[in-house]
Amino acid sequence: EGETYNFVTNEEFEKLIEEGYFLEYADYVDKYYGTPKKFINEKLEKGIDVFLVIEIQGAMKVKELMNLCLNQIKKGNAEKTNRQFI
Repeated sequence: EGETYNFVTNEEFEKLIEEGYFLEYADYVDKYYGTPKKFINEKLEKGIDVFLVIEIQGAMKVKELMNLCLNQIKKGNAEKTNRQFI
């Protein structure tokens, strides 16, 4: 639940970066991935906890910008960790 992906060209993504649209973003294997600020802020304002599954460079950016809990989940442990968060 809650997984929504919006696909845009690299040029469109770069324009969104310039406009400050993303809370965090990363360039991974020549593709951009990012988390829209508005989406996260709307959830937090409603008191909804947000769990981001993002690369470390994005996580460090989020940590820098917001007072959030940051947990690292090592590859292969995601299923176990997911059960612990539920």
